[in-house]
Amino acid sequence: MTEGKFSASRINTYKTCPKLFYYKYIERQEEPKHILTIMGSALHKSIENFYLKGILPQATFTKEFYNGVVYAESNLGVVGKDTPAQVAMLGKSIMDAIDWSFKPIELEKEFELPFPNKENPVCILRGVIDMILDGGIIIDHKSSKTRPTKKKLSENY
Repeated sequence: MTEGKFSASRINTYKTCPKLFYYKYIERQEEPKHILTIMGSALHKSIENFYLKGILPQATFTKEFYNGVVYAESNLGVVGKDTPAQVAMLGKSIMDAIDWSFKPIELEKEFELPFPNKENPVCILRGVIDMILDGGIIIDHKSSKTRPTKKKLSENY
C-alpha cells in the first residue's frame, strides 16, 4: 500500500521550494497569509453558502474576508502588495462576474487517485473539486487578478 498522500499544491510547493515544503508540510509551521489567499477562501465560502444555504454571496464574502484579514493580522501576519480594501473590491468584482444560475450536484468534492495506477500505486494524489454540474462538468474556481490568455488556456488541455 502507499504511504503518502499528495495534492497538486504540495507537489508545486516542493518543486518551487523544498525548504518551504519542509516547514509547511513536515514541520507544520504556520506562515503569513497572502491577502489574495484570504480573498480566495472568502470567495469559496460565499459560493458554498449561496448554493447550500441560500445566503447572499456578497454578505458572506464581506464577513469571511474581513474576519480572515483580522485573524491573519493578529496571529500570522498578512503579506501582499494590495490593501484589504483593494482586494475586497477585486473579490466583489469577481462575484459580480459569476454566473449564479448553475445548479451544482456536488460542492467541494474531495477525491483521491492512486498514482500511477490502482494496481501499483506509489502514492495517492488527492484534491478537492470545487463544483460538479449535471453531465459531469467540473468547475474549478480561480481568483487571479488577471485572466489567462486563450493561448495559455489551450496549453492546459
